[in-house]
Amino acid sequence: MFDAPEVNGGMPVVWPRVWLNSYNDNYGTKDSDNSAVVILRHAAIPLAMKDELWAKYKLGEVFSLKDGDAPATRNTFAKVMPLPLPGTGVEALLASGVQFGVCNVRADDLQRRRRAEDGAGPGSREGGVGRRSHSGLAGRAIRRAGGEPYTGKGLRLLLCGLKPAGCEGS
Repeated sequence: MFDAPEVNGGMPVVWPRVWLNSYNDNYGTKDSDNSAVVILRHAAIPLAMKDELWAKYKLGEVFSLKDGDAPATRNTFAKVMPLPLPGTGVEALLASGVQFGVCNVRADDLQRRRRAEDGAGPGSREGGVGRRSHSGLAGRAIRRAGGEPYTGKGLRLLLCGLKPAGCEGS
């Protein structure tokens, strides 16, 4: 399990590949023989968001993430990272069986702040992703906005923090 409280230059989508490669090389396994889970929380939640949400909610500005010299308007961590290490990036990791969890406490906070900036109330559908519920921005961002998530397979979203039972897989 990889805990990612911040983007850290994209390391949350590099570390799992390094770990998988190490296990595969040293123990003769394949990616599918291993179980890697990346928990995105706090400032790392944008890694789970589709490009449409990066543009709409100005995630590059909100989280001080750049694409070149300008604030990012797309998820620059979705595709393979520009490293001499194939298999990095959210899409490639999902395809290899890595699972990502997104804690929605921070995502809901982002959604509420965005609604306030847009002049919409907390229960309004205007200016936000939709009505507030336990699934919050993270759940809607990955499962509903603009269609299927990245490759459409391999993703298990964990919604943490607002339900008494802890986390729920979906």
